[in-house]
Amino acid sequence: MLTRVVTKFLRTILINFTAIAAAFCALAVGSHARAAHRYVVSIDPALGRLSVEARLAAGTASLTARARNAATFLVDAVDCASNRRLQIRGRRMYLNAGDEPCVRYTVDLERAAAV
Repeated sequence: MLTRVVTKFLRTILINFTAIAAAFCALAVGSHARAAHRYVVSIDPALGRLSVEARLAAGTASLTARARNAATFLVDAVDCASNRRLQIRGRRMYLNAGDEPCVRYTVDLERAAAV
């Protein structure tokens, strides 16, 4: 049985998770918005981190998070093929050129829940 404190904490995490997932997974990609993107999203057992692998349509050069504070919760963002860290400026993540851009990133849900 969960205590009220734990229940409240989990509820807070899930609410913030929903907001963060919407900010990161529903990324604006300009003219490629209709192209197919594939996401694999996982959450660690402690509900502390959200990991995403996003395989994007050809020609996608950058991703822009909708939430202004999304970058605050970003732990890392790397190119899948080269494992190189991606450049992030403000809400925009710049991708390496390629036929099918792929990015892996991690979001700190604990930090988001503290907001």
